[in-house]
Amino acid sequence: MDEIRMLVNTLSKNEIAAVVWNFRIKVNGFHKNFERVPIEMLRSFLMKELKQGLKLKRKGRKYTTIPEVYEYISFSFLREYPSVEELSLEDLALKLETDLKFSQGAILSLIYTNFRDDYDEYKEIMASNVEENKPLLNGIVNKITIEEKLKTLQWELLSEDDLFNRLKEYISQVEEEAGKEFYEKVYHRVNISGEESFLNELSLTPKDLRHIPILAFLIEKNRYLEVDYNYFLQYVIRIFDDKERAVAFRTIKELEEEVDKKEKEFQKIKEEKERFEEIEKNNNRLKKQYSELKEYNDKLVTRAARLYELQEINEPFLRYFQNLLSKHRARIITSDTEIFHNTEIIDYVEGIQEFHCHRKKKNAQRYQDQTILISRASFVSTPEWIVTKRFFENNKIHYFELSGYDISDYIKQIVENLHKERMRVY
Repeated sequence: MDEIRMLVNTLSKNEIAAVVWNFRIKVNGFHKNFERVPIEMLRSFLMKELKQGLKLKRKGRKYTTIPEVYEYISFSFLREYPSVEELSLEDLALKLETDLKFSQGAILSLIYTNFRDDYDEYKEIMASNVEENKPLLNGIVNKITIEEKLKTLQWELLSEDDLFNRLKEYISQVEEEAGKEFYEKVYHRVNISGEESFLNELSLTPKDLRHIPILAFLIEKNRYLEVDYNYFLQYVIRIFDDKERAVAFRTIKELEEEVDKKEKEFQKIKEEKERFEEIEKNNNRLKKQYSELKEYNDKLVTRAARLYELQEINEPFLRYFQNLLSKHRARIITSDTEIFHNTEIIDYVEGIQEFHCHRKKKNAQRYQDQTILISRASFVSTPEWIVTKRFFENNKIHYFELSGYDISDYIKQIVENLHKERMRVY
């Protein structure tokens, strides 16, 4: 039997559940409610976890190791029973066989932490004992006689000053759950005629309630101190310990649910905070955009005011310019028609492609009795320009060549050429 299997098989269900809970080992299908999990399933998940813990450490989830389980079980047991720290290996063997509090898992963990050399030396023997269902320290310490076990057990019972008070607490629990009158009736029936009435009452009591008549029988005449009734005492203690553990598990579960609830509330608050921060960020972005747009709008207003002033100033010139174009039936031909968009002379502009279309169709009639102002830069080749010039000259179409690329250059040349044309006519 390997070390992992030895360790896991010595642990009780409650001990395994405590390990699983403490190290947050996932048990599929049983989220934090380990009371309903079969012990074999718990063992399987714990063994799988410990096997992963043997591998080299990698990034990501850290798996539980064998030493961590030993140290946790040992620490938990010593915290509840600190006097055990002083016991020898032989004393532990005796405790294991005579005291229900000392489980195999607890003793094995104590040997690992307190007697490490002995653990390493006898590990194979202990593993064999566990596999063969023998006492853990069989063949390691001297065989304990029945008399020694009874003597130790009696000493244990007599040495626990709080045992009577513990049983009285059990009675108080029964009275609280079932009622004081109920317990007193059971106590009276159990102790009418000693063991006979006790056994009779026990046979009539459902199995899940038998700890009550046993408790009533043990407390009478301090029978709980007698060796003959030790099994009954152990049974009562185990029942109430199980009930206490069940309550503890429920409390832990409720606390975990409360923690989950608080975590969800915290997550919700965190998400709300993030959402608020995002809204605030968007708000700041909008403020910045508004500021930029306002600044741009102010510039446009200033520019519009300036344009209005210029329009007022240039209004006489515009009227004069339009009169020139209209009087001479001017047509401006260029590939840069875009520069005339949103101007008051766009109606006098024709694109170079449209012109070439009419020229190729020999549609000279379209340009008769007009003054053509054509952009030289609109022609990609000299031969094409020569063909256009011949088209104008052969059809006696009056034209002027415009140079440059800017609208201001065009306007200046248009005014000069139309003025010359006016003088020529006169």
